[in-house]
Amino acid sequence: MSRRRGRSRRKVGGRVRIGGFLLGLWFWFFSASQQYLIFGSWLNYNRYGARGWDLLPHGDTLRDVPYLLKDWMRRALNTIQSSGSRGGYSAV
Repeated sequence: MSRRRGRSRRKVGGRVRIGGFLLGLWFWFFSASQQYLIFGSWLNYNRYGARGWDLLPHGDTLRDVPYLLKDWMRRALNTIQSSGSRGGYSAV
């Protein structure tokens, strides 16, 4: 097994294996997301007596995400498909 400076990949059994950094990063992100949702739900339940969607922290924002993505995609496609850059104005 040869080890080069600055590389985080190792050959194991003929396959290239990415180090445990990405797995640890994914685990940390997933764990932090779970803790945020669980603690936020508990806090909303105890503080406001919330139920259902109101339990989720930032529930309104989470419900708006599909519409925000749809609007963003529509704007991106319009930018790509536009014939020229006129700053949103058309000739009269």
